This record gives sequence, structure tokens and C-alpha cells, in this order.
Amino acid sequence: MRLPPPRPAPVGAVKYYFYKWSDDGTDQTIHDLLRWQVRESRGRKADPSLVVLDTQSLHAAVGVPADTTGKNAAKSPRPQARPGS
Repeated sequence: MRLPPPRPAPVGAVKYYFYKWSDDGTDQTIHDLLRWQVRESRGRKADPSLVVLDTQSLHAAVGVPADTTGKNAAKSPRPQARPGS
């Protein structure tokens, strides 16, 4: 096992690789490989066979068009009092 370097990497170098890897997708590749290794080490398939999404996550997700989320802008956020009650 390698020991960590005695000092942290220079901030400029960290930013350089962060942005470079973000732009070319290397960060996502590393994330996927690590996730697959963890899943397989726990006796699961590398890729999940089922994904559960809740509508609250879809409403808040960046880049999801509002017309596809099922959000109704006319719907009141609070229940209205019934007449006569």
C-alpha cells in the first residue's frame, strides 16, 4: 500500500485535473468503476436492474423540462378550506 504524499497537492494542480477530468468524462468513468467494484464485492450485479425515482427528485432535478415532470403550476400548495365547514 502506498502512503499518501507528505504534503497536499498544489491547489492549481488539483483544479487543473478536476476540470480536465470533468470535461472529458474521466471523473464519471472512475465513479462508475468504483461503484461496480463495490457492488460486485457485496455480491450484487455491477449494474442495478431496477431504479426507483420519486417525483420530488424529478421536480428538483436540473435540466429536466418542466413540462415532463408532472408538476402542475395551477395546483395550490396548501389545501383550501371547504365552503360551509
